[in-house]
Amino acid sequence: MADSTQQTVQIAAVLVVGGSRSLIKTVRRAAHGVQCTEVVTCAVREASTRAAELRPLAIVLNEDVYAFDAAEFDALARDVRAELVVIATDARDAIRSADALRTTLTTASERRRPR
Repeated sequence: MADSTQQTVQIAAVLVVGGSRSLIKTVRRAAHGVQCTEVVTCAVREASTRAAELRPLAIVLNEDVYAFDAAEFDALARDVRAELVVIATDARDAIRSADALRTTLTTASERRRPR
């Protein structure tokens, strides 16, 4: 008799939506110290599908992409139980954003660990 249950192995991912090279670099730098975190990128049109597949710890996008449809991104993050992180478009804030993102990812990762 075949076992009808499937075991799912979930990796801790961060989904970067519509990110520039600079944003992706900032996210990779922030995720570097967070255990088992993979950075995945996608276009805006793929965000819903990729978020549903990955169930990421966080969905990261810049404020220009977020402004495109803020309510929809809020709902998407809520649906997949991800932290929504909106990064300022201004490059001067990149270091501060990376530090804040690292804290957010660490907290989200700890919250998802089995108890």
